[in-house]
Amino acid sequence: MILCVVSYLFCFLGVKTQTALSTLVEAGDFKRFASAKQFASYLGLTPGEDSSGGDQNRL
Repeated sequence: MILCVVSYLFCFLGVKTQTALSTLVEAGDFKRFASAKQFASYLGLTPGEDSSGGDQNRL
């Protein structure tokens, strides 16, 4: 099972064995994320902004 998922992650450029295994260990079960957007947010890859009036706080 793990080797199958690792081989799926190889399709991304720059992802080799170490990166794929680290991703699997960190994420756990990918089924807990409803979408790729939620997974990207979990990793901190999605931009955000908390603005009010003249203040702009980009995350």
